[in-house]
Amino acid sequence: MLQPSPSQPSINPAHIERNMRVFSVHGEPLGTIDHIEGGNLELARDEVGQHHFVPVRWISRIEDAVYLTRSAADVRRLWAGERFE
Repeated sequence: MLQPSPSQPSINPAHIERNMRVFSVHGEPLGTIDHIEGGNLELARDEVGQHHFVPVRWISRIEDAVYLTRSAADVRRLWAGERFE
């Protein structure tokens, strides 16, 4: 289990299931889970056949879907090759 920060509850990746939807902090859909690889969520292939990854540490909560702490713009910047702390 990931260690929570004071402002973040504990996130248990074992609660993440294949085909769960992933949403940005603003509720924008980003894709669906294929599986977890290392410390990343691997999303199902997009319309051009590419997998995208999102760090597990960016998860804010897991319910019927996975909700991130980052905006869709941040996620797309990550996918474009920018580095984040």
